[in-house]
Amino acid sequence: MGERLLSFAFFMLAFAPTLARASPLAEPNPPSDAIVENAPRGSERLRKFALALKTLGIPAEKITDFADFPDAGRVSTSDVLGLAKYIDPDGGLRRYLDVTASRITLYPNFAVDSKGQDAPDYSVATGARSNEDSPDLIRNLGRVADQVRANRPHPLAGLRVVIDPGHMGSPFWNDKDGKFVKFGGKTVAEGELTLWTAKLLANELEALGATVLLTRTTTDPVTTYTWDDFNPSAQLANYYYKSLDDWMPKYLALSDAELVRRLPSAPEVVKMKGFSGKVYLFLQEDMNARAKIVDAFKPDVFIDLHFDSQKTDALQSSRDDVSVYVPGGIRKNETGAINQRTDGLKHLLDVRRWKQSARMDSLLVNQVAKNLGLPALKDPNAVQTAVKVSDGVYARNIYETKRMTGSLCGFFESFHYDHVREFPRLTTLDRSSIYHGHAFRYPSRLEAISTGIRQGLLTYFQSFQAD
Repeated sequence: MGERLLSFAFFMLAFAPTLARASPLAEPNPPSDAIVENAPRGSERLRKFALALKTLGIPAEKITDFADFPDAGRVSTSDVLGLAKYIDPDGGLRRYLDVTASRITLYPNFAVDSKGQDAPDYSVATGARSNEDSPDLIRNLGRVADQVRANRPHPLAGLRVVIDPGHMGSPFWNDKDGKFVKFGGKTVAEGELTLWTAKLLANELEALGATVLLTRTTTDPVTTYTWDDFNPSAQLANYYYKSLDDWMPKYLALSDAELVRRLPSAPEVVKMKGFSGKVYLFLQEDMNARAKIVDAFKPDVFIDLHFDSQKTDALQSSRDDVSVYVPGGIRKNETGAINQRTDGLKHLLDVRRWKQSARMDSLLVNQVAKNLGLPALKDPNAVQTAVKVSDGVYARNIYETKRMTGSLCGFFESFHYDHVREFPRLTTLDRSSIYHGHAFRYPSRLEAISTGIRQGLLTYFQSFQAD
């Protein structure tokens, strides 16, 4: 997407993933170890970072619970490294890994500095081949596939699906996150488009027997916080934890006294105290609330619905396509926090689950594109922060895909709602339906998306292979 109303690049990257297609502001920062040649290494690096957190009043990050990691021997080292070109294309995560033919070990610091010095955060033995990872998920997907192939009346019975309607959609929140287009006296809000589409899709999947949960059913935030009573402390801490491989190294290169003196007034710190910083942290909190809902539900399939645009006050005629993101595309400045590294490692270790996501999403995105009469995105350079997997499918390290470590996952960008052909179709609510007893009106254009995802999902199960 092009530039939005909000000015900070960090905000645009985190909450407007489609911005990365056209705006240089959405480019990730260059890897921090390339920016600061004299940044400390080894134990000194961790000591200085601990001092930085203390200076900012931030507690040390807690070690992630590894209880839900795959059992030892379920994946092979060669398959993990083969997947790394999509999950870890820059090698940022692998800086923290010691990888051998029989074991993968995650360290709290760069492995070249930590090995033999620090206790590992996690270590797992690898096996001969990747044919046993994600056993419960693969087993249930296979059972549903048998039902679909047998033409059962409710072929998706037993399939658990979470649909996340991206953003919110009320005028209050549109003003905060800029996810709308207003033109010719009419407004199209992305949060409304995603909610209507989610309800349509839920109805279609429930009719086939699936158990479906929407993360939200209104245009309000999912978090229980309101804008006025929001406590940003937890998300502020996460922001600073992530800084270790991003903007923090230039301050770690200072003497202790200079770090303590200069860090509190650093631009990266000051901007978090302003309006855009509050929006960033609030939306992080809202996405975290959605993630907790997903974790509690334990879905087999997670679908995140979004749409694309470039500006809030103009239409364009150059881009209208369909794409979907799977987990991956981790950049070197996205490995500073423990939770970033562990989520990335989970995706690397669940080889079969990741491949099943990519296979499913390819079928879904191409069916949606066909129904809409639009192309699936094909340009490998179209999404600056992603890695192309196949036509329409890209690996990208955005919050929603990063957090989905136990299910198949697809993050959809369904079309460009600022396109001169799309916008007029979306301002007319020419259809009506009922979701769980509540009536709603919506543009008929959205039916092509919900039906396409349903058709693609059935095709996926028809052709399912547990490899």
